[in-house]
Amino acid sequence: MTTITATDLRSNLYRLLDQVIATGEPLIIQRGDRAVELRAAAPPARARLDGLVGHHNLGLCQDDPQPPAWDEAAWAAKWDAKGFPAP
Repeated sequence: MTTITATDLRSNLYRLLDQVIATGEPLIIQRGDRAVELRAAAPPARARLDGLVGHHNLGLCQDDPQPPAWDEAAWAAKWDAKGFPAP
């Protein structure tokens, strides 16, 4: 582990952040008689559904054509033809 002062951190902040991220090695920052450890965080976890693949046989893919627009008059005519009063 590398140890630096807070002044060195201030003057080289972005270079040191990139170094910690690239190497994964923690950096100890000394300020007076106290020390702080800078570590790279674990990469964010993938969402549970990120790995799913669309299946064409389910009819849920974006490539499938959209269903026809709703035609209420045609629906009412079919409903009446079956002998049910329209709601």
